[in-house]
Amino acid sequence: LDSAEEGAIGLSVVPYATQVSAGADLLGQFNVSDEHDYSHCVNFDASSFDTTALDTDTPLDRAMHFYPYHNYWGQKVYSTNCRTDPGSEILPFSGSRQVLADKIATLTAGGQTSIHTGVKWGAALLDESTRPAIDRLVEAGAVSPDFRGRPRDLDEPEVLKVMVVMTDGENTAHDQIPDGFRSGESEFWIDPEDGFVSLEAEREVRHCEGRGWWRTCENSWETRYYVPHNRGWRETPYGGQDARQLDYAELWAAGHYSTIRNIYANAGVYMPFSSLDTVSASDKDQRLSRICQAARDAGIVIYTVGFELPNDNAARVLRDCASSAGHFFLVEGLEI
Repeated sequence: LDSAEEGAIGLSVVPYATQVSAGADLLGQFNVSDEHDYSHCVNFDASSFDTTALDTDTPLDRAMHFYPYHNYWGQKVYSTNCRTDPGSEILPFSGSRQVLADKIATLTAGGQTSIHTGVKWGAALLDESTRPAIDRLVEAGAVSPDFRGRPRDLDEPEVLKVMVVMTDGENTAHDQIPDGFRSGESEFWIDPEDGFVSLEAEREVRHCEGRGWWRTCENSWETRYYVPHNRGWRETPYGGQDARQLDYAELWAAGHYSTIRNIYANAGVYMPFSSLDTVSASDKDQRLSRICQAARDAGIVIYTVGFELPNDNAARVLRDCASSAGHFFLVEGLEI
């Protein structure tokens, strides 16, 4: 920064964990599905990692907001699949040493690791396809006017595009909510007053009339509501007329998958789906390799820094991503 004219150098910071939080302002410039607005991450499909481009008109699936580790219903969620804590959002284009230093100071570790998604966003912020998004952020006052017209074209002369990828770990698997259970009404109801939930299900009910020899019984399937906190069934949701049916986005934001699965099991009710979709560590490694290749082919210089990496595979994928062996740094402690 000291050696360049003001505004000549623009730096973006892309924090990544299980996901990358673009933040409401940046993500609002893209064509993202609207299941919820609790958080601001997207699920990129596999083909997205074959290009650095991220066109603002391309439809993107918003990542569902849920807690990827076990919790009890109603427990405050501290670390969701898409983080919302201070410092977790992308900082797009700054030339201020203080702003950048303050951003770095807010970074905290937590969650799974998705290096490929961090690199996808990093590459996109160097690709001219995201220029309309940055220009609109300039108009909104969220990005300095110095960066109007950024990112420059990939083939523009005398423009250098550099990405520094840093990690202290390796890609790890994480879960996603399957299609078909991302939006629409769920089978759960909630009492707004106390937060207790009920599971709506068809239950076989036995009705009998008369006494002794004249007693007759028959079974019928009727809608009933299982209340987890007292393990009982009711004819109406807990909370009665005040109860409100939750849509899937609300359901995932309120309780962990295993908690919801246990409610179905305790009620003896079939759960609509038996597992989450998993993005494996090996899939992530392959996608990382492809997006790094796309970035290198586009002329982006990639440095990678492995800080106290846990194993040889973690080093291998970073070395594979870098522009050359000389662009990869494996460091311990103060060597950073």
